[in-house]
Amino acid sequence: MERVLKTNKGEEVSPNEAVFPILTGDIKTKEFTFVATGFFINPLGGFITAKHVMFDDNEQPINPFFAIQTSKGKTYLRRLEHFVYHSVADIAIGMLSDVIIKKNKLIKVPIETLYFQLSKNAPNIKDEIKTFAYPESTIIPDGKEQIGAFNGVWQNGIIEEFYPNGTGAFLKSPCYQTSVLILGGASGGPILHKGKVIGINSTAFKQLEGETPLSFFTPITEILDMSVIIGRNKRKTVKELISEGKILFN
Repeated sequence: MERVLKTNKGEEVSPNEAVFPILTGDIKTKEFTFVATGFFINPLGGFITAKHVMFDDNEQPINPFFAIQTSKGKTYLRRLEHFVYHSVADIAIGMLSDVIIKKNKLIKVPIETLYFQLSKNAPNIKDEIKTFAYPESTIIPDGKEQIGAFNGVWQNGIIEEFYPNGTGAFLKSPCYQTSVLILGGASGGPILHKGKVIGINSTAFKQLEGETPLSFFTPITEILDMSVIIGRNKRKTVKELISEGKILFN
C-alpha cells in the first residue's frame, strides 16, 4: 500500500505532515485527552474534521481543542479555533491559531501547512479508497508530564453503497458505505481516492472477528455549502476561497 502522500505542491511526504491528532485539555496543567483526527486543506492551517467529535455526549461543544502538528520532523502544539459546523452534514471546518504553545507560553511562529487537494468527482461503487488517521491513540501520564502515543495508520477498502439522503438519525446528509476499518479516533480523517480527498471519516460499526468492516464517510462536496471565519470574525464562503485558489478543489 502507498505509504506517502502527494501534497498540494506535488511533493511526496509522510502523511503526518498533512493529517494530525486532535486533543482537548489544559496547557497549564498539561492534562490532555486524545479526541480524533483532522487534516489540512490550505497553507495557512485551515482544516477539516468530523463535526460529531467536537461535541460531548450531551451535544455541548467541547473547548479548547489542540493539534499536534508535524512539520519537517518537528512537532508543535497549536490551538484550533474559528470553528464552523455544517448544519446537517458531519463536517467541521476551522483554523490553527497563528502561534505555537511551548512551555505554557504562546510564541508566534508562522508555519506553513502541507495540505490536500479536494475532489468533486464522485467515486463509483467498488472503487478502492484509503484513509490515514490516528485510531486508538493515547496520552500516558509520566510523572508531571504526559506522553502522547499517536498511532498514525493507513486503512484501505472499497466503496460499497451510496445513500443520497443519509442513513438515519446519525448521518442525515449524503454518505457512502465502505469496507474501510475505522477505529475510535479515526473520525475526521481524510478519505482518499486517486490521490485526492473525497470525504471525511464519520462512523463505523463494530464487527465480529472475521467479518468485513462496515463504515461510512461524508463526501467532501458538502463543504461547498459552508462559509468560514477569516481573521476577526470576517466570513468567506468556501466557494470564494476555491475561486481565490486558497482551497484546491477540482
